[in-house]
Amino acid sequence: MIIRGNLIYTKDHTGYTTVPHGYIVVDEKGVITGVYEKLPEGLKDKPIRDYGECLIIPGFTDCHFHPAQYPQMGISYNKEMMVWCNDYTIPQECRMEDADYARKVYSGLVQALWRNGILHSIMMATQHLDASLILFDLMKKSGLRSFVGHVCMDQSTSGRTWSTTEEAIALSEEFIQKTLGQSELVKPILTASLSVICTRELMTAMGEQARKYNLPMQGHLGENMTEVQRAIKRYPDCETFADTYDKAGMFGGQPTMMAHCVYLTEKELKEIKERNILVAHCPNSNYNLLSGIMPFAKYLDEGVRVGIGSDISGGSSLNMFENMKAAVQQGAVRVINHSADRPVMACEAFYAATKGGGSFFGKTGSFEPGYDFDALVVDDTEVLQYNHYSLEDRADKLLYCADERNIKKRFVKGREIPEPEAY
Repeated sequence: MIIRGNLIYTKDHTGYTTVPHGYIVVDEKGVITGVYEKLPEGLKDKPIRDYGECLIIPGFTDCHFHPAQYPQMGISYNKEMMVWCNDYTIPQECRMEDADYARKVYSGLVQALWRNGILHSIMMATQHLDASLILFDLMKKSGLRSFVGHVCMDQSTSGRTWSTTEEAIALSEEFIQKTLGQSELVKPILTASLSVICTRELMTAMGEQARKYNLPMQGHLGENMTEVQRAIKRYPDCETFADTYDKAGMFGGQPTMMAHCVYLTEKELKEIKERNILVAHCPNSNYNLLSGIMPFAKYLDEGVRVGIGSDISGGSSLNMFENMKAAVQQGAVRVINHSADRPVMACEAFYAATKGGGSFFGKTGSFEPGYDFDALVVDDTEVLQYNHYSLEDRADKLLYCADERNIKKRFVKGREIPEPEAY
């Protein structure tokens, strides 16, 4: 397959790579074999999918969100995160016990991911096994790529009892057994969610499961100061929040994603870099729930791997253009209040939303040879307002002015993905 259009992608966070009216050659496995300004002579007789003046960009990766909270977006923000979770999130997530309700919510969520060009996602479901399996099945049918996490917890700051430690471990094992190897594109991920609501015994067992089945892990880290203080208080043998995961074997070793990371000590930052842990920057959520502003520019300069997360429903939108814009604007706020010495550039947010987060799924998120062709065709005609701009300026403009309506085609591993059915 040969694709033609205006190519925009990033090889690193320092700037865009652009190819006006360029060509991408994709093999039968959906892997990119070449990117060209001019098509080689030997390929000129091959059929071409020509998208004219449209932009072709890598598909988005949403590195962190809670699919059960999809109906809850926009409700009662400007409350502190832990209070908001107890008052709103826990009651909403408890509704996933109803499998019919879960199917309706998750079906709508999967369609929204497709509309917004989120071709890869790292999800935290709930502690309800049947609902987690429904989500996994819907994602498998969608043609999108995902790591689906069945959330485990055996204690709670709200006083609610979720399950015994033994039950939580058994449910985690059952979820793995029922999903592992079922799909090339959708896989399980070990999900302790938050060490504040998990015993060390539970997290240690989950770390062992990750190593036994060679699976990734995910959790929340340093989202707000109340959470940090509670974590260290609950685990007095730990110097840092990260230690609460590390002592249980859930902080690196296997591929690991940690969400938020607003408040990291220098020790934690060093460990994250050394262990190549992916950090999910969730700018809208961190604003909405009064958590803070992650030092995005510093992390990039330090060589930390960073992706973008919508964190719905703490975040209020699956529009990844909007989430990238928020990352840039929050970087500006840090400069204004003298907590950062440089702003975040649009190309850096674009990198995080594509190649940075995509790295958790392997070689995806870029148009370099050897990468999977996971891509979006974007028509920015209305965004341009009949003016002529460079491809770099058009890429910047997308962050501020585009939404799902501009996305015309979606490809995963070279296959065009139709809109998922409603169930």
